[in-house]
Amino acid sequence: PFNRMRHRPLGLMIRENEPIFRTPLANIKDLKDHFEISAELPGLEKSNIELTIKDDVMEIKGEHKEETKEEKEGQLVRREYHSSSYYRAFNLPENIDKEKIDANLDKGILTVKIPKVSPPKHEKKKIEIK
Repeated sequence: PFNRMRHRPLGLMIRENEPIFRTPLANIKDLKDHFEISAELPGLEKSNIELTIKDDVMEIKGEHKEETKEEKEGQLVRREYHSSSYYRAFNLPENIDKEKIDANLDKGILTVKIPKVSPPKHEKKKIEIK
């Protein structure tokens, strides 16, 4: 009842059926022609990840659910993972090409390449007076 925690042998506390929310760790590189964001999403498949951009914010959402199965021998004393949700948002700079963003998942690392665009030139222009 109270936080759905129970005392078990060995002095361990078990919290059951509680989802775990995680913020993926990320590295961000500023390269010559693009930005690169690498985020850790261990245990996730491509089908469980959603990558979106709205305005100047990129969001990474993911969910991992571990199937509950009967133990063949013994009783499970402690379960530290069974399901988890991931969420991370990044503010993006203005000088990017949102239409050419590329993403790849390899061994639990999501790598997002965000191409840069040249900023508009603010050249001085002489205007003829009539």
